[in-house]
Amino acid sequence: MLHCLLSIPLLLFLLTPLSCNKKEELELKSSEEPAQTTLKAEQTGDIPILGGPEEEELLPPSLPPEALPMSGPSTPQTPVTSLPGTTDTTTPLQEVPSLAAPNIPLPAKIPEVSKPAPLPFVPKLMTSKSDIVILLDASGSMNAPFGKSSVFKFSLLRETLIDVLDEVALQKDFPRNVSLRVFGSEAPAEAKKCDDTKSLYSMGEADPNGIRQVLEPLKAQGTSPLALALEQAAKDFPAESGADRLIVAIVDGGDTCDADPCLVAEKIQQTTGKTMIHVIGFDIEPQEQEKLSCIASKGDGRFFLARTEEELRTAFDEAINSTVPYNLKIMTMVGATPLPTTLSILQPGAEKVFRKENSFGTKLLRLDPGTYDILIEYPQSPESRKPSKILKGVEVLASTKVEQTVTFDLGSLTLSAIDDSGQLIGALYRITRKGEGVSLPEMKTDAKPASLFLSPGTYDITAERADESPDQFTLTHEEIILGVGEAKEERFKFQHGEVILKGITSQKKSIPFLFQVSVSGKPESLVASGAFNAEGGSITLSPGSYDFFLQAQDPEMPAYPGTRLTNIIVKAAETTEAMATFELGIMRLTATDNQKKPLRAHFVLHEDNKQEILTEVDYEGTKIVELSIPPGTYDLEAFLSQAQTEPKPMLLLNDMKVTIEKPIDVNALFALGTLRLRGRDSKEHLFETKFTLYREGTDEVVMSAPPAKNWNTFETLPGVYDIRAEKIETLKPEEEPRTVWLQDVRVEESKTVSHEAIFTQGKIKIIGRGPNSKIITCHFKIFQYGSDRELINGSTANDWQTFEIEPGKYYMEAAYHDTDSSQMLKKWINIEVGENQIVEQVIRF
Repeated sequence: MLHCLLSIPLLLFLLTPLSCNKKEELELKSSEEPAQTTLKAEQTGDIPILGGPEEEELLPPSLPPEALPMSGPSTPQTPVTSLPGTTDTTTPLQEVPSLAAPNIPLPAKIPEVSKPAPLPFVPKLMTSKSDIVILLDASGSMNAPFGKSSVFKFSLLRETLIDVLDEVALQKDFPRNVSLRVFGSEAPAEAKKCDDTKSLYSMGEADPNGIRQVLEPLKAQGTSPLALALEQAAKDFPAESGADRLIVAIVDGGDTCDADPCLVAEKIQQTTGKTMIHVIGFDIEPQEQEKLSCIASKGDGRFFLARTEEELRTAFDEAINSTVPYNLKIMTMVGATPLPTTLSILQPGAEKVFRKENSFGTKLLRLDPGTYDILIEYPQSPESRKPSKILKGVEVLASTKVEQTVTFDLGSLTLSAIDDSGQLIGALYRITRKGEGVSLPEMKTDAKPASLFLSPGTYDITAERADESPDQFTLTHEEIILGVGEAKEERFKFQHGEVILKGITSQKKSIPFLFQVSVSGKPESLVASGAFNAEGGSITLSPGSYDFFLQAQDPEMPAYPGTRLTNIIVKAAETTEAMATFELGIMRLTATDNQKKPLRAHFVLHEDNKQEILTEVDYEGTKIVELSIPPGTYDLEAFLSQAQTEPKPMLLLNDMKVTIEKPIDVNALFALGTLRLRGRDSKEHLFETKFTLYREGTDEVVMSAPPAKNWNTFETLPGVYDIRAEKIETLKPEEEPRTVWLQDVRVEESKTVSHEAIFTQGKIKIIGRGPNSKIITCHFKIFQYGSDRELINGSTANDWQTFEIEPGKYYMEAAYHDTDSSQMLKKWINIEVGENQIVEQVIRF
């Protein structure tokens, strides 16, 4: 073998084929039975060692792992030993599931567990290759969301395809050509286009970026001509390539064009003889499984059922790698989820790494026969101590397939974030290990789910939107318990929640109201306000805890009660119903007299000992008036509105206590007496008189009534009054009314008392006389004393002129024209008239 390796440069230079007598040992035939081997694995870092207690611990990452002894090439018959916590299998390839892990966003800086030495160039061990046609279902059903997520099935299929082809592109030891064909993407299903299939990517080396470019514009929308697509896929292989031919069909249902894809698969197998057809049933209905399994069976392939994203990745990875020759297969798992790792191949007991490979969860290796130590690391871990394990003494033979599953004692956590429309968005995550106060590095993701693997424990996770949304808020998921091998998904819904808010009284009556919303415990942080009618309304809020202050706004209410709702939890994309109860009591108002006869009354409501009026209502003497008011103590003024006097008789009702337990009945009892008043003169002549009642000995007006010519009736409370009577009849606009006082008038309950105001008159007799008492004619005017108001204007005659006048003081202005001297003579005379007095006044010139 050494001779062969030394001869390679020269032979390559001479362009002659490499010939070596050890070449046969490097070729692996699929019909060979796997040899039985014994593998040991140890864990480094924080993960327990895979082997038993007797195995030695792995040195820190900076030191080389120590090799554990195991059987060498000369002892192939040693029984297989399964390691604790792992699955050691030696089954042929087609019976061993292969897993691939989803892409995981990496922290900004990932510390390395070990620093292996540079590897020398290792020549390729295989010159053969496979040609693979990938057939994708782009029918309308693939445009539906996958499960309960917001991710469409075709989008998920596209990303899975790209991830797995990334790994294919890296596997230079096993060169494969890839072709891509789709069906159902050209026309909507209503068009029933049964020739809707086309090749997107011609057979050639896998280029994930190129394949992404041709897949991005596709729209899953049409029918499913699966049979025709299989038939055309068989024609996408190069005619004379000589490579293995493999068709991998990923579909979510059968043919909808009345064709039989199972017969097509059988025909392909009969005509080509060496084309293998694998079928992956992705999110299919149970009745479709038998039809799809038939295609794989007739195509000499396998049927894979993919019900989850992980199963889809695993199935596609295994299907596309089914023709790859290998002699060592390493699968790294967390529970049922593939774990992306780094594999370092070392010579037993040596620190030097001569080969290093990245794995998405399943790695197929072709190694020279020999014994190796394999260090398996999870460098993407966000934790400060990176989990790692080591397999010691791995024995590899040229004609042996060694398959090993290594399980890490971690849990799988998938994080995602969606917006109000349900679309995935990027987010910034902060993860804290509960109880230890250990915060992991911040993790920022794009608009897709991101998985990471953590040590078992309890975690709190906060998330913020990664975009510049104007409505930024933080979401927190607490007490996330992650167990060994457990897979959990945490979806952060950056979606607003809705609060259905309604207000009712203690009597279950709907009521309109104003509202203000603030963050719980922070009344200054107002986030919303508004008004709703009696039917209530909805408020859109970010997830969180809120306090609500509400104030009733019913115009029929005398007072606007307020109430609070605290710690209302709003959850993303959920509706919360909140009922605000305004505590109100009922005050029922009536008015009667002492005979229980209903009276019309006007009520004025005040808060206890306050002048501010809350409301005013009228009782019409029929229907009871009900007031809905907050519990408390109130004062009432009750006015007898049916009274003809002003102001109306009034009662004070103080300290009325209102509770929500039962209504309070308030009756204004007007126990009144009747007072009848009229005005006349001494001759029994009646005239219009206005009466005003005063409380005894004060200037406080109790009531008054419009002027009346006959009896004026006052319904008033019992008591003693002073009454002023004003004579209104014959009163000129500029005249002051004549007044008579009635003192100490007593009114008793349920009794009637009558009083008259008698206005007596005086008289003045006037005559004019000149020299020698000769009767002369004079002109005169009489004025109210102290006023310029003229009361009487006249002339004297040959006899006495008599005038009635109110008792009082007056002055007279008289004038006489003396014809003999042609002079106008004048004089002024003071006059006082008493009640019923006749005053004779002679005007002398």
